[in-house]
This record gives sequence, structure tokens and C-alpha cells, in this order.
Amino acid sequence: IDGKEVGSLSLTSNSSFESFNDVFIGKSGFGDSNYFAGEIDEIKIWKYALSATEVETNYSSTSFDETDNNLKAYYTFDNSNAND
Repeated sequence: IDGKEVGSLSLTSNSSFESFNDVFIGKSGFGDSNYFAGEIDEIKIWKYALSATEVETNYSSTSFDETDNNLKAYYTFDNSNAND
């Protein structure tokens, strides 16, 4: 959160973003009442797990390459439409 690691997960297989059927942002995929209580400014989903240095650099940067092939999704939530 805010460019700092708050948790981690070790995977034992070769998982990738493409292997997931559903991705939930602000809600747990396990149950109907597990919603994030806060605001989300932007989300970037990368093809691989970023290192702590990459996360901090990306968070503090005012620009980045939106055409980067490793960036799988980028949401700015600028238009107030939760369906975009």
C-alpha cells in the first residue's frame, strides 16, 4: 500500500495473470461481504511479481510506459465509472 509491501505470497507453480478466470478489485472472491473499506486511486496489474525496488520506483514515479508489454492492466478510476 502506498508503494510499500504489506504482504506476500509464495506460489509453488508457474501461475500467471492469464490463468485466473475472475479478478476482484476491492472485494474478496470468497464471499459476498468482504469489501475494501476505502478509496482506490489507480491499479496496475503486471505480468510478473515486482521486486520491492520496482514497486517503490513505480509508486514514486510521475510517469511510466503504458505500452510496456509486462503491464497487463491499468485503471485510473478518473471517470467515476466502476464498470470501466
